[in-house]
Amino acid sequence: INTTILQIVCKQHSLPYARVVNPEGLKVDVFVSHAWQEHFGCFVRSVNAAFPNTIVSLWICATAIYQTQDKSVIARSIGGDPRQAPFAVALQSVRRFCVVRNEAADMYKRIWCCWEAFLACEFGLLNPGELTVVGANRFHDEVHIETADATND
Repeated sequence: INTTILQIVCKQHSLPYARVVNPEGLKVDVFVSHAWQEHFGCFVRSVNAAFPNTIVSLWICATAIYQTQDKSVIARSIGGDPRQAPFAVALQSVRRFCVVRNEAADMYKRIWCCWEAFLACEFGLLNPGELTVVGANRFHDEVHIETADATND
């Protein structure tokens, strides 16, 4: 989806996908935390299961951030201060936090997912009614943040 749709739309419009389909922007209800390795169909099913028969606006990094193969462009859009990164700014404005697990990768072995969970905790989004966890629960390893991957892939 990223290379076949998102990157193409971003390049054609010089905007993140979310700004192309919502030029005026949206008030975001839910921040979605996930690992990039999951199968897209499983991701969509998990998100749909989290909010059945409900219309919510979601912040999903793949659509909210300009997608490109140029890592320097992505690095500039994320910035040098993780507290000012789009992830952190979005988390400060939402009412709910949704964790979408998958069968392909333990999301908490990725530093961005750990950072999102940390900020969600700081911003009071891990309380009942504000936190939703969906998707496969295949990974049961103890998490050690010092060994989390820190890539921009």
